[in-house]
Amino acid sequence: MQTSTAKIEVLGRKAKLATSYQELLNEFANRDLKNVGNYSLGKLIGKGSFGKVYLAHHKLTNGSKVVLKSANKDDSNLAREIHHHRQFVHPHIARLYEIIVTETLVWLVLEYCPGDELYNYLVNHGPLPADKVQKIFTQLVGAVSYVHQQSCVHRDLKLENILLDKHGNVKLVDFGFTREYEGKSNYLQTFCGTVCYSAPEMLKGEKYAGEKVDVWSLGIILYALLCGELPFDDDDDNVTRTKILSEEPKYPDHLSSDAAALIKLLLSKRPLLRPTLPDILSHPFLAEYAPQQQVILKLHQPPPFATALEKDCLQRMRSAGVDIDAVIESVLSQKCDALAGWWTLLLEKEERKAKRRERRRKEKEAENRNSRRFSAASSKLERMTPILDENASGYGMNRLGEPPLPKTRGRAERRSGHYVDFTVADLPNLAESKEKGSVPDAFVPPIPIDKASVRSVSSSRNRRPLPPPKEGILRSARSRGSTLHLVTTTGVLDNHSGREESVPQKVRKNPSQAIVATWKNWTHWIVENTRRHRLNKRGSLSTPNLVAKDGQPGGKSPNNPSPRPHTSKYPGTATGQPSRSGDHSPGLPNGHVAEANGARGNLTCQGLGYLLPVTSGSLSHPVL
Repeated sequence: MQTSTAKIEVLGRKAKLATSYQELLNEFANRDLKNVGNYSLGKLIGKGSFGKVYLAHHKLTNGSKVVLKSANKDDSNLAREIHHHRQFVHPHIARLYEIIVTETLVWLVLEYCPGDELYNYLVNHGPLPADKVQKIFTQLVGAVSYVHQQSCVHRDLKLENILLDKHGNVKLVDFGFTREYEGKSNYLQTFCGTVCYSAPEMLKGEKYAGEKVDVWSLGIILYALLCGELPFDDDDDNVTRTKILSEEPKYPDHLSSDAAALIKLLLSKRPLLRPTLPDILSHPFLAEYAPQQQVILKLHQPPPFATALEKDCLQRMRSAGVDIDAVIESVLSQKCDALAGWWTLLLEKEERKAKRRERRRKEKEAENRNSRRFSAASSKLERMTPILDENASGYGMNRLGEPPLPKTRGRAERRSGHYVDFTVADLPNLAESKEKGSVPDAFVPPIPIDKASVRSVSSSRNRRPLPPPKEGILRSARSRGSTLHLVTTTGVLDNHSGREESVPQKVRKNPSQAIVATWKNWTHWIVENTRRHRLNKRGSLSTPNLVAKDGQPGGKSPNNPSPRPHTSKYPGTATGQPSRSGDHSPGLPNGHVAEANGARGNLTCQGLGYLLPVTSGSLSHPVL
């Protein structure tokens, strides 16, 4: 068993070695490169007479995107391009990170610009709007001004050498024809560049000022951006040369006066009439974006390893085992080797992270500031919002912005009576009512509600009231607590009958009225108890004498049908007969009929609005 397992392991190792060997052979036989230095090559994004351009990723900085451009070693302009390009550090000039030299090729590691060339962008979109042209052209003028400040001239400005990054900003590339220039004492004579972008003095073979040649090329680019075509262009270079020397460009009608004036200045046939780059930035057509470029041109590049971020990056490289002395030497001498390229890519990545953190911090601060303003405005609005009265169901209205209150258990309406049909019209004497015309001048105010007609708080709201008894009939009262309903038959309250038939309008009582009513009821109760107590000493009026005056014991008889005591204050008979001569209880007043109700011991006087509890024997304390 062990022998077979060992054989299987040996066969597995041999198969693995064979696979690795075959992969190496395939890699050697493949002409397509996959790795160059510390960069892994991606797709091919360009190809020309100079070489190939690849999209690549840096392995040591977690895949920072770069562009690898190959060039032949025997190119005469290659050394000059590298020499000048590596010293240009400007926001609108593509950065040169690293130079990789092989046996036959030289690889330039450049900044990646995903926005494509400006030429392709113009072909796809046509003439650009004026505001976008102002931004692009101002950034381009700023980049060329920076090159001139370094005592150099580009001499190959064209749409193909202007790239756009992901934010639409300009990135100037291709410094193959760049040359040192020291002003009037050092005129140039070499013809270089593209014919359709060349200045007239260069085409004539005369000595020329390098900066004036760049200004002419800027005029060609500005015309192309605004008009969508080159001012002097033909398939035949000789025809193009003739147009440049003898003809004036045609200006479309849609060009603004400032744009046309600037183009005419830039495309002047005489070099001395062309403006300088500072004058171009001061032109009204570029007034919106020129101040930013002027500020950038005035900035001085700080020395390396001076900021906290640079020191932090250097410390991180030391922690990774890198010789930081070699890194510092490569950066200061602008060698553009592997260490300098790694340092620059790492520093740019950390700068992007810091910018993102700062942007998120500002966004969060702005969000918090807006939320505080909104909270303050909401609080002010709540303070200004009047408190609404309670609605018909007894619940108050919610304030603005607050969630609805949950419905609680219990009564949904107030216990006190309310009058639905009773409404208070607008006051006739107010100016607002007269302007609306809703109330006539001869308006009669409604009859005020009698406070005594409002039912007490302790009365039932939902239970339907019992109908009053017929006149002249006294219902028998039970021995236990009963309620006597006094129904008036007089015309004293007839004037209020029409109002009381309708459903009463809800009346909100003043707390002082409730206190006064309570005090009156207690006073009435004390007085009644005192008076009854005095009467009971000589004989209770509410308890009849069960022993007749003739000395016979009480019992059932024709004259005394029932020994049951009367519980009423007015113990009349059910047949309306007058009370016995021996009974000291007074009779009912005229126009009132007594009604007994044993459900609850309450005394209800219809039309008067009071509830007095009555128990058998004596009155209990009143309840509102």
